[in-house]
Amino acid sequence: MADSSPLRAGRLLNERELAEAAAAALDAAGVSLSEAARRLGKNPSAVTMAMDPAKYPDRGHALRREIVRAFGGYDLDGPLYRLRKAEEPGAEG
Repeated sequence: MADSSPLRAGRLLNERELAEAAAAALDAAGVSLSEAARRLGKNPSAVTMAMDPAKYPDRGHALRREIVRAFGGYDLDGPLYRLRKAEEPGAEG
């Protein structure tokens, strides 16, 4: 059976998966969002925004990384970018 946990060494994560890893780290540590905010010296609303990259795409990247480090015990290397061929404007697929 494949390990579907977002907390797995060597895994590459996009922003959504990084948020899932942060949530998994908090869950595994038994820490609520408000408690995480208190321990990290952050505003609780900042932690809430960091957990939802779809709604707040430009916020919380560094905080998600900090949560994974502090509560999940993982270091993160990055940022990583995957290069893909851009579609030509007006090209029909």
